[in-house]
Amino acid sequence: KLSKESRPELRLFQEMVRKSEIDYSLAKQEYLPDFMIKYRRDVSDGGTGSWAGMIGVTVPLWFWEKQDSFVKEAHANVSVVKAEYQAQENIVLFEVRSSYARLDAAKKLVQIYETGVLPQAQAALETARRGYETDSLSFLDLLDSERTLREFQMEYFESLANLEIALADLERAVGIDLSEVKK
Repeated sequence: KLSKESRPELRLFQEMVRKSEIDYSLAKQEYLPDFMIKYRRDVSDGGTGSWAGMIGVTVPLWFWEKQDSFVKEAHANVSVVKAEYQAQENIVLFEVRSSYARLDAAKKLVQIYETGVLPQAQAALETARRGYETDSLSFLDLLDSERTLREFQMEYFESLANLEIALADLERAVGIDLSEVKK
């Protein structure tokens, strides 16, 4: 709903549909007769004047030829512009759904790192540290645990960056800043 209201491309196509419908309405008015009113005042040298007026009506006698082609063309333009709008709307809705799916997946991945992977890697490092202090693990095992934690932290930060990218893609697809919608 937000993308239909806010996306600039869709608003452009909505205005194009509205314009083509107005053109169609104007083309149908070509069937109507034209009315003309003219008046004129003639002033002679003596200061007396006369008025002359004329009323005219132009009736389109051959309206089934010239006017009909204008109306058919305008009607065809309305259909074309509506089809283009529908195609653009489908593209925008696909972009919104796709962006939302990427955002949702990125949120879930960040949550998995925050609630599962990073705490377990931190706990494994603490266990390795205690094992090294009690001489039950080697220094290489402690370094391996430290390296694993750092790799998971880097992956976590990459997933945070992907979350922000997905949010930006969704905001572009919708056409507005989503932080304003939350407020």
